[in-house]
Amino acid sequence: MRKTILFLTTTSLLLASVVMSQGESISISEAIDRAKEMQDGKVTSAALKRGIYHIKFVTVEGRKKTLYIDEVSAESVPLKIISVDEAVSIAIKEAPGKVEKVEFERSVYEIKIRMDDGRKAKVNVDSSSGEIVRLKTWKKRD
Repeated sequence: MRKTILFLTTTSLLLASVVMSQGESISISEAIDRAKEMQDGKVTSAALKRGIYHIKFVTVEGRKKTLYIDEVSAESVPLKIISVDEAVSIAIKEAPGKVEKVEFERSVYEIKIRMDDGRKAKVNVDSSSGEIVRLKTWKKRD
């Protein structure tokens, strides 16, 4: 009985420390307020994508600008966008073959490949991290 209780207590403490280390997320209103502290202008849109708030502005000079605010730290972060060539290179490493089509939507490259073994593949690569977020393969239809 003691071992079970001790195990549950230890597990609970570990779980609590993980939750506490993740921090609490800021709201979209707080992200907008934080962005306004950094940039003068009018906010035209705000959206949360993969833990980063994308706050779009029209500056007082009339230029369009986007600030990226981390959902947990509330700090401005640079958003790295990988190139089409980098995304294709990443996809081909996972699904070797000939690229048939590349599309870009919502910060994700969707790469369709006819693989060397005859199967088809669809590889989704996150444009900011370069990570494969989805990989689907299927046999070629006769």
